[in-house]
Amino acid sequence: MVMQRLLGLLKESSAKVLPVSHEPAAGPYIATEDDIFKCFRLLLGRSPSPKEWHGHRLSAGQQLQVVVNKFLSSAEFKAKDTSSLSMADTAHEIIELDELSICISSIDEVCGLLRTAKTYEPGVTAVIDRVLTPGMTFVDIGANIGYFTVLASKKVTDTGKVFAIEPYPYNIKLIQKNIALNQCNNVEILPFALSKSKGFLSYDDSAGNSGNVGDLDSDFANLLKSTVVYCMPLDHLIDPAVKIDLIKMDIEGAEYLALQGMQRTLNEHTPIIISEISDEFLKRVSCVSLPQYLELLLECEKYNIAVIKTPEQIIPCGRDIQKVVDIYTEYASMCMDVVVYTDDKKDLLRLNS
Repeated sequence: MVMQRLLGLLKESSAKVLPVSHEPAAGPYIATEDDIFKCFRLLLGRSPSPKEWHGHRLSAGQQLQVVVNKFLSSAEFKAKDTSSLSMADTAHEIIELDELSICISSIDEVCGLLRTAKTYEPGVTAVIDRVLTPGMTFVDIGANIGYFTVLASKKVTDTGKVFAIEPYPYNIKLIQKNIALNQCNNVEILPFALSKSKGFLSYDDSAGNSGNVGDLDSDFANLLKSTVVYCMPLDHLIDPAVKIDLIKMDIEGAEYLALQGMQRTLNEHTPIIISEISDEFLKRVSCVSLPQYLELLLECEKYNIAVIKTPEQIIPCGRDIQKVVDIYTEYASMCMDVVVYTDDKKDLLRLNS
């Protein structure tokens, strides 16, 4: 999993392929000089010396995985104490937004836009802002550090309710901090992962505080090193008498598992659902394809779906799953957000015609 994260980060961060002095090796991902430089920075925590760079840059053109493996097997990398790396050990800062204050780690890249752009996932933020009114109930599945939790808390006021569902211990601490910073009295933190049944899952935090869940490792030594979280169906987690108005779900590919455990809630309350979708993440975590997930998302015949491209571009797709897949294929590099709604609530979303 660490290897996958490193390869993904290197591939995404490379802006262009630099010329090399020899023929590139055959393979799906070819290392550039920029990739090699980032290996020094990301894996060894330093820049190469001029002498080192003269030799290492000649690795450009080899398979990316081969290059990364060389760094991972180096004596310098093995001597590093990577077991102690934790976001909890980093500096934290408070970001002041228009109406919110958010505490964030100095190395948090997930919510990092809050530092510069003073916004986070503007399309999702816009939908939450349009839909929620005082007295409503919002469920934040995959609450992370609590940005949407706090935003929703302000919108529904003390007459409403917010449930922040988040299994990762570090994130739970940040949610608690951000609730206190913003004096939110209507938030309940539920420290669980969501799935179709009760049990334990492993939480992979190799990517920081935006990890994903999976089955427990069968190797006992690996199990002892892992982060274990408890999972519950949403149908068993929140009192069925509580009317849920809006659900936001962003759990790195576990959306299908969570959806299986909330069918009663959806059929009884038909809340608006904002969901991140990623074909790659769904296949890796839930073992289903994007079309299979969309079929379950639209299982209730009252639901329609729209794609959230920007705050001003919310494209209605009716119940046309293929249209959603086509938009995802054309525009999404990895992830995309959709919103599911019933006809009586579509005016809240300000859909494009």
